[in-house]
Amino acid sequence: MLALYRRWSDAERLATSTARISLAGPVASLQAIQREAEAAVVPSCLNEAKAALVELTSKSTSALLDFMRKKELQSMVYTLVDRERLIGAFETRVAGSGCQATKSP
Repeated sequence: MLALYRRWSDAERLATSTARISLAGPVASLQAIQREAEAAVVPSCLNEAKAALVELTSKSTSALLDFMRKKELQSMVYTLVDRERLIGAFETRVAGSGCQATKSP
């Protein structure tokens, strides 16, 4: 989950610093990460974290698509209100998941 989250964070950072006319590629990357998050199979202790990550990636992608369509208000709401709340929800759910870390041999 954290690897997907980091990839999303990097991809969103790139997308938000890209000119509107050039956003197709970065948004496609965000959509691919969203689909990976949706398809991820996780232990039950991470179900809530997965749901939070899926919501975060979905709203992030939707906000950028709205921005590409020149729907400024919707993308501003995500940027100013939803983004920090969704990031906090994901981080809280990962930290409070109770999953035990496993060490690779």
